Amino acid sequence: MRTMRQVLSVFVLSLAVLLLGATPLLAKCAHLKLHVTPKEAYVFIDDVPLGWGSGLFWATPGEHTLTVYNYGYKPYTSKFMAEGGKTSTLAVALEAIPGPAPGPWGRIQLRGPSGAAVLLNGDTPDFFVGNVGEFTGGGRRLVVHPGDFQLTVLGCCSGTVYSGPVTVGENQRAIIDLTNPSDKKTVDWPEGKSLGSLPRFEAGATSVSVAVAKPAAQLSSSPAQVECGGSAQLTWSTSEAPRVEITGLGTVAASGQQAVQPTQTTTYKLTAAGPGGTTNSDATVNVSSSIQSSLTVTPAEIRYHKVGEQVEEQGSVSLAWSAPGADTASLDPFGSVSHG
Repeated sequence: MRTMRQVLSVFVLSLAVLLLGATPLLAKCAHLKLHVTPKEAYVFIDDVPLGWGSGLFWATPGEHTLTVYNYGYKPYTSKFMAEGGKTSTLAVALEAIPGPAPGPWGRIQLRGPSGAAVLLNGDTPDFFVGNVGEFTGGGRRLVVHPGDFQLTVLGCCSGTVYSGPVTVGENQRAIIDLTNPSDKKTVDWPEGKSLGSLPRFEAGATSVSVAVAKPAAQLSSSPAQVECGGSAQLTWSTSEAPRVEITGLGTVAASGQQAVQPTQTTTYKLTAAGPGGTTNSDATVNVSSSIQSSLTVTPAEIRYHKVGEQVEEQGSVSLAWSAPGADTASLDPFGSVSHG
């Protein structure tokens, strides 16, 4: 069982430094003794994949970000301060996401470096689904909804091992040899026909099953129609999607609300992307093109007094107007006026 991992990149001393005399420098390194639950959980520091399971990690002194992932569980993220020559101890127990993932299913089988991190449809830890050793065949399987995926495999502290597309058919098994990218093949997977909803993650003594759920997304607008210049409220919710975007708004939280003031009929598109694929939802805000205007006179009648040939005005009136949504307004014989 692994009890220590040497962290490359910013976490391990470079070979050049080691050749210059690493013994006094190693004494200045900080250590993080980490215990994770479930035991298959994967550890990243500053987005660098370090491997799965509990262990002792070396880090350069300073502030770092620790993230622990296991598909089917809520991720753990925390800042920690590494102090030279000291060892910190931390226990992380991830919280399982309730409920199964529905089918239909296809399967991805991998051959390659055991322990390397497997990501689907993204290159950040948010898209992590497991490590290569969990998907080698037999009772170790990765099942996904049929579709097209971008597969990325990151070696422990060593960068990208593999990156490429993979197409998975319903009740089919896509087999990829990561050491020989051209060696891809697809075979029938009869077992898939008998599978319904599956737990997102199950692990036994010699088996691991990861069932990746397809993202869900819903976007609505209230009201669905406004006058020009009016405001509508967009409301959205998603699941299984670490990346959520809405046209015109950019990247947004997994769920939320946002007021919008479109000047013309606009369809807003929500895109929820996750390891299980991409799901879209649209909401249209219809903007009325007609201008409603009003003009009132107070009082409605005034009296005049005539002296000889001269007419003298004995009273006055007030004009009030409104043209909400108009860009310009004019009032004869006065010309341009405000349109509020």
